[in-house]
Amino acid sequence: MRSQGQTQIVEHATALLRRLVKHDGPGVAVLIRCGSEVLFRESYGRADIELDVPLSPNHVFRIASITKMMTAAEILKLSEEGKLTLDDHADKYLPEIPVAKFVTVRELLSHTAGISDQPTFVSPDFGKNDRTTEELLKDIALRPSDFDPGTRWSYSNAGYVLLGAIIERVTGASWKDAFHEDIFLPLGMARTGCFGNEVIIPGRVRGYTTETPDRSPKNAEEFSLSVPMASGGLLSTLDDLAIWAQSLASGKLISLESFRQMIEPTKTLPGMPTRHGYGFGTILTRVRGESAIGHTGQIPGYTSCLTHFPSLDVTVVVLSNDHYFDARGAGRRFSAIALGQPYTEPELSTWSKVEVESVLGTYQVDTETTWTLSQEDGRLFCQRSNRNRVPIQSCVNSELHLAFELDFWVPVKNSEGEVVGMNHFEDGEAPPRFVSRIE
Repeated sequence: MRSQGQTQIVEHATALLRRLVKHDGPGVAVLIRCGSEVLFRESYGRADIELDVPLSPNHVFRIASITKMMTAAEILKLSEEGKLTLDDHADKYLPEIPVAKFVTVRELLSHTAGISDQPTFVSPDFGKNDRTTEELLKDIALRPSDFDPGTRWSYSNAGYVLLGAIIERVTGASWKDAFHEDIFLPLGMARTGCFGNEVIIPGRVRGYTTETPDRSPKNAEEFSLSVPMASGGLLSTLDDLAIWAQSLASGKLISLESFRQMIEPTKTLPGMPTRHGYGFGTILTRVRGESAIGHTGQIPGYTSCLTHFPSLDVTVVVLSNDHYFDARGAGRRFSAIALGQPYTEPELSTWSKVEVESVLGTYQVDTETTWTLSQEDGRLFCQRSNRNRVPIQSCVNSELHLAFELDFWVPVKNSEGEVVGMNHFEDGEAPPRFVSRIE
């Protein structure tokens, strides 16, 4: 893929990175790799704003829920070794969890177990202090189930904490030591692990958030990685994550049959995401028609996205030290570039006053999410539920785009010409999903 193809990838990826990131704010590091060949490996922005330290592709980031891929793989590895089975009930390993007797390991892996993510007791310093596995289990033990196992799909960090605890009970080691011995050491992932703030980690970047009214950066809140544990407690690098994805898909860590189980879509249930499928700790999606696996992550100070195309052996990794950065959207954009089919930027258009006023109002996306479109000083803004509002770009073909996002909306009118909803083009691709106007 060298010569002209790689030249175009570098040109498109460099331009995109500069559009997405400010040079003096939190940064983004990106890797595009095909097999062992690195096609693009760059970073932009700052690893430490206060010290004015530029971000490097070598830096270490919190990767949040990409950790779930490793947790699922470790469970499958233990299953291959005969140390557990996926249809074991969780109370075999966690008898202190009342709901565990109704839940299987398989259901924990697929987010269909109904394990609640709502803490029983929330203190002002929740998340800041280190927590032991026993403390985490004690809290989860007090929570009622969200639903009967196997009847719904609901993303559950607590479910993956239980999987981490099962790994500890089966191996006799801490979950992070088990990962080090069974995954990171054999694969040569020398800069991946779970490390507390007190440990000196060369190249660890500082975390920020730009979820502020004017998008100016703030230091991220303190957050102990012992709290998400095996659901999101790892740090890693661009290169280590590429090693991970390629090793996983090629059978170097778990068997190809176990990998097949890992990427088998969970059956369709109420609550399943519309954007993608889900296997065991793995998001299943398509980019420009190509099947991809991976995961995204978000934790105070950081966002991440790992995408791997097994049939092409192409890996795309996006890591940011900005809690508010859209790593998922950026991952799709860089993946499209890697596939030679980059997304085009929308063509802006000035709408008339009547056109703008016709779309103002609130739209019901799902039972928990609304979009409210408002206007100030002639500019359109969108507020998602209770989050900060962000500007909208009006474009040709009656399209409305959030800046730097792939999703766009097209107003839908009734016979009287009134806007009654929006066609929502997720990830910028058809077919659209209709979203009703409620105000």
